[in-house]
Amino acid sequence: EELSLVVSPDRFKWAFTHRGTAYNQPGKIVELNCFLVAGSGALKVDSEVYDYKWCRPDDSRIAEVVREALARYSWVVE
Repeated sequence: EELSLVVSPDRFKWAFTHRGTAYNQPGKIVELNCFLVAGSGALKVDSEVYDYKWCRPDDSRIAEVVREALARYSWVVE
């Protein structure tokens, strides 16, 4: 939604759920519900997204909860 992607239900499948500390909000927990999507389109951010970039899973600029999830479920990025 926030990246203006339109994906039909047959092109994605559930991958994993991960919980951890919310970015820049100590004491708050966030739940990541992650899916794999076959194919992609051009990304176009909406007003809710400040910025985006492609990066490596071990990039220190990624929110800690995302790095934890990618380390735990490394098969997603292999």
